[in-house]
Amino acid sequence: MNNPGRVVALASGKGGVGKSTLALALADVWAAEGHRVALVDFDAQAGVTRAAGAAVPSWDNGPPGPVDVHGLTLWPAGRALAGLAPDALAERLAHARAAAGLVVVDLSPALTDAAHAVTLEAADVLAVVARCDAAGLPNVAETVALANAARVRCRVVPTFRGGTGLAREAEAFLRGRYGDAVTAATIPTDAKAAEAPGRGLPVTRSARRAKVSEAVRELAAELLGDA
Repeated sequence: MNNPGRVVALASGKGGVGKSTLALALADVWAAEGHRVALVDFDAQAGVTRAAGAAVPSWDNGPPGPVDVHGLTLWPAGRALAGLAPDALAERLAHARAAAGLVVVDLSPALTDAAHAVTLEAADVLAVVARCDAAGLPNVAETVALANAARVRCRVVPTFRGGTGLAREAEAFLRGRYGDAVTAATIPTDAKAAEAPGRGLPVTRSARRAKVSEAVRELAAELLGDA
């Protein structure tokens, strides 16, 4: 493969942390900047496929091809994705990389699935989405360990549901434990972020001037420097 696209993967080890919303928003920011962007949904629940407003395709005739949404190329998911062999997943990712300069991969919460292993072999950076509360932190260490074992550059991305004292304490814990691996940008998963998937739009389009959109643009600049 000549000059394959750089790969930024998002993982969490836990659902409900805003990972798919963030993956779509990052892809949208980079596409708006002129990058050829592919967004690969490697979660059988098709979270980022739905968030992008795309129909979850039938897999009756095999893995579906890419579709164009919001100025980027989406490789959609579906429940049959969970049954794909590692070689088939690797081929899907390779096709995405061959046609794009920048590939965003939205991984499932299941850290031990085949998609994680395949993606980590190709990833330039793994963004670990860490919700700053008691429920969101336990899986961060395991996800970071996966990246370290694969020798993939890892960035921990703090997300918040309100600026509570507990959230600030959780962020301080992350910065104390992971140091410079924690991004300077923090993502407020506020009402604007929660509404975006229901509209089938990246939050960076549905609420361009919202704090969450500004934070995503800051994060996009950071991660692009790592990839």
